[in-house]
Formats: sequence, structure tokens, C-alpha cells
Amino acid sequence: MSTVAGQLPERRHLEAFLAVVDHGGFTAAAHRLGKTPSAVAQALRQLERVVGAELFIRSARPFRLTVAGRAAEPIARRALRDLGMFSSVASTDPDSLTGRLTICTLSTMSAQPVAQLVGAYRARYRGVRVDITAPHTHSVTEVLNAVRTRHADIGITEFPVETRGLRAIEFDRQEFVAALPPGTGREGRPITAAEFAAIGLVVGPFFKTSTAYPLLESAFRGISDHITVLADHRPSLIHLVAEGIGATLVHGQQALVARQLGCETVHFEPALYRRAGLVHPGEDLSPTAAAFVRLCQEPPFRAASAPPPVRPAHRQR
Repeated sequence: MSTVAGQLPERRHLEAFLAVVDHGGFTAAAHRLGKTPSAVAQALRQLERVVGAELFIRSARPFRLTVAGRAAEPIARRALRDLGMFSSVASTDPDSLTGRLTICTLSTMSAQPVAQLVGAYRARYRGVRVDITAPHTHSVTEVLNAVRTRHADIGITEFPVETRGLRAIEFDRQEFVAALPPGTGREGRPITAAEFAAIGLVVGPFFKTSTAYPLLESAFRGISDHITVLADHRPSLIHLVAEGIGATLVHGQQALVARQLGCETVHFEPALYRRAGLVHPGEDLSPTAAAFVRLCQEPPFRAASAPPPVRPAHRQR
């Protein structure tokens, strides 16, 4: 394939290329970019003409990178970050930040703390588009891999994790409580791991890699043998509990929703906490990612060095 003399790749070419890399095909890439599949395909063909090489093996499903494509991927990611940095540095108004920020996080964290963080971030930087993605596998470590491979600018996941090569910011701890079927009759009394397991467990795809699992397993060995439903769709868990199918773990706003559905929510004995935080590469941060990291170091998001939060008294509905 011959090159187009004197022509250089454009931002749209690189965005299309990386969207296809990340999502495996024209249709998914187009959905991510808000364009049509034909527009993505055209941008990719133009890029291949510019560089003079095919970048994808199109006969594979999902698309796979050629040797030239694998060499081009990290360069394309760096080029887009540099373009964003140039725009930020060239601006005289620090609040006129533009570009894109990609956050990889677990579904269990998409509401809290991610929604609050993104809300505060977008209130300050309205010119930035934020993409919130899920890890490719059912493992909390995949969030870190997304950051290490630069498929995401920021990762928000459960702690502790192996942050080798990355920098981390830990948030305040969140207490897990048990959501029980309506009419269980606990009357606010704390529940043990054994009693929790006896009801039957309704869990999401990340249960066995979560920080809660080893804590429950240490308190009641073989707790995974009591799973009654394993659901990929995290929002469905408390609805399944409300139907009397089993019990699940909730925290924060999820506990309020569970009670609205008629579920009982009680504390664990001993208390069960989740640690969460942010990871980022530490070097070569894009301006959009650097601004997000700064936000997370401000109150009320930064991790508290104070003792664990006081457990509020349970109130029956």
C-alpha cells in the first residue's frame, strides 16, 4: 500500500483507529465515538493510506492488529495525549480544559464514588467528554491493566491492589451492609457471615475477586457454595433480593434503594468495609487526567487518615 505524499494523520483518524482497537470493530467503535460505522471505516482507510500500511486484519472477529498496527497503537495514544496537552497549555484560561477522559471502573463503583467524582469534575470542566468503561474480565485487577496499557487514563477500583508502576489515591472506606429479603425479621440485629450465607447469596460477576469475598470466606469457609444467583447485571441484585431469592451486599445509596424496595438492611458482625481508590500512570498524564487526579486529592474525596466511620444505628422502616 502506497503512502499519500505530504499528508499527516489527523485527530479523527487516530480516534477512529484507537476506538476500533479498543472495541474490536466498526460498529462498536462508532457507538463510542458517536459516529456512523461507515464514517469510522472511512477514517481508518484514510489513515492506512496516509501511513502506507494496513493496520487491522479485518477477516478476524473481533478485528486484530497487524504488525504495523501493533507498532502504531502506542504512538497513536501518545499523539492524542500530546494534542490534548498542547490545547491545555496554549489556553490562557485554566477552566477551558477540553478533550476526553477515560475512566475504567467496576460496575459496583459506577454510582459511588464515580458518579460523584465525575459530577464534580464536569461542573468544573464542561469542555471535557468523560467515557466510563468496564474492565474486559471479571477481575478487579483488569482495571489496573487498562491503565497500564493506556486503554484508560484513570482506574477506580477496590483496594488493596498491586499498584506496581502506578500511583494510587485511596478514598474513604465504605461499609458493606447485608440486604435481606422482605420479612426476614432481623429487626436491625447485626448478621454474621454464616447467617448471611444461610439465606442464599445473590452476587455479581466480581464477587470472588472483590475485597469482601476473602473477609466473608475467612469468617465462614465455603461461603461461595451458598450462591443462589450469579448475575452479570449488577443493578438487578437488589431487585432479586426483593423477590425473596437471597441476600446480597450493598453500601451507601444502594442500601437506601434496597429499603425502598422493601428489603431489610443490617450491619455485619464484625463490620465489613470496602476500601476504594484511584490509580493512574503517574507520568505523561493528559491534562484531563491530571485535572481529575487533582480533584480527587481535594476534600471531600481524598482519603481520610481518621479512624473508620462510625456505624449509624439501623432504623426499621
